Amino acid sequence: MTTKIGKFNSPSEITVFLISIGMMFFFRFIPPIAPITPYGMALLGIFMGVIFGWCFGGNNTLWTSLFGLFALGITMPGGVLVACMQIFSSYVFIIVMLSLFTVGALMGADIGEYLVVKILSVKFIQGHPWRLLLILFFGTYFLSFATNPMVIGIFLLSVYVTMFKQAGYKPGDKTPTMIILATVIIALLETINRPWQTPQIIAISALEGATGISTPYSPYMFAVILFSMVFIALMVLLMRILKCDVEKLTNVDLTELQERYKDGLTAHQKGVLLSTLTMAIGGVVLVFFPTDLGAISTFITGQVTIIGWMALMVAIMLFVKVDGKLLLSPQVLATNFPWPLLMMIGVGVTLGSAVVGEGTGVSEWIGGLLGPALASMGETTFYIILAAAGVILTNLLNNNAMAIMMSSIVASLYLQGVVADPILAILIVIVSTTFGFVTPASSFYGAMIHGNEFVEAKSVYKYGILMAVFSWLLTIVLFIPITKFFF
Repeated sequence: MTTKIGKFNSPSEITVFLISIGMMFFFRFIPPIAPITPYGMALLGIFMGVIFGWCFGGNNTLWTSLFGLFALGITMPGGVLVACMQIFSSYVFIIVMLSLFTVGALMGADIGEYLVVKILSVKFIQGHPWRLLLILFFGTYFLSFATNPMVIGIFLLSVYVTMFKQAGYKPGDKTPTMIILATVIIALLETINRPWQTPQIIAISALEGATGISTPYSPYMFAVILFSMVFIALMVLLMRILKCDVEKLTNVDLTELQERYKDGLTAHQKGVLLSTLTMAIGGVVLVFFPTDLGAISTFITGQVTIIGWMALMVAIMLFVKVDGKLLLSPQVLATNFPWPLLMMIGVGVTLGSAVVGEGTGVSEWIGGLLGPALASMGETTFYIILAAAGVILTNLLNNNAMAIMMSSIVASLYLQGVVADPILAILIVIVSTTFGFVTPASSFYGAMIHGNEFVEAKSVYKYGILMAVFSWLLTIVLFIPITKFFF
């Protein structure tokens, strides 16, 4: 009998399954703590259940996501159909899905290998692995700034898999885990460069609406960009202190790959790469498309949008043949498409927003705890705890919701005479609620980390928590002085 059971799920897998399912479906029967509602308790249980399943269920995360979808559906008004519509129609889900189409094409055409050869063959970095990291990290920031950080993040983490395999790293090793974490943090930092985008505009508007105090955009951008540049350099220094084994990256034997690509890319590979670059450049054009061209502007920015442009390019790649091969074939897409990652992102983002949404009482409960606690502190302690609360909460709940809630608390405390510098406090909220990457539900980027084949749950938490603390410390000792200088 024992042998027969052993052919199926192991005891540890069954234990993780039962705990995860128990949280999703039975936590709701615990009496709620006011102001959390029964609906809020049900969503909290689902939230904790999927997090537990994603983190301890090994590489098989898809069952957790689908159970989470089902639990969310039988809890939300409208049922499972409405839950599916929310998940599959979200902006993040659609952007990620279309981005993964192109990444699948790049990986299917082995362009990742070609890029690894080109990167590691640069003379400037040969024998200097730390230079390589600086180029990769600053390159990530500027590419994200020029295009889309989500697309760049997805693409780079796919290329890293090829690079790590060539270097001989193993899943869970410190160095690849730290490189992946650093790349994600850099992409997150880029997302707050522009004060007119969410969630930063939400926080700035909350302060202005409550107090009439506006935040100038120019000094905001200077402060955030300077902070990001120094942050990246110090992150490389931290990796040196932690003795990350980056030497493997420059000791890779590229002989076989260099021989394979001695004549460059094939016509088919060039077509795939050109199509991907066209998609990225077109996305930038759409972001900065003029708004004073009347019907043309309305059609381009209101009807086509970035999503339409990406869908159009994917459709073209699915039709156009070069060298007798489709730029993106359904077979290649099926082989290289990471459904577990996409479902984790979809369920995580939707659930993270629902938990702190209307009717749950969770935001009111957190605000009720934070407001009085922050009001009783001195100015320096206030900023330290405010930043810590932002980093912790954004790794557990939706960062947009946390930015709104914490901004409202800051505005309220300013009106009470508790906060002396409300702009600094708001900027601390914006920066600290950006560092959501430790748990799969913290952000798209958190899910992307957990979906990468070169990380393990224990390594993400071991080094992810370290990087979260590092991010919090730099917010205190670096971002506050920079902000005071520009404001």
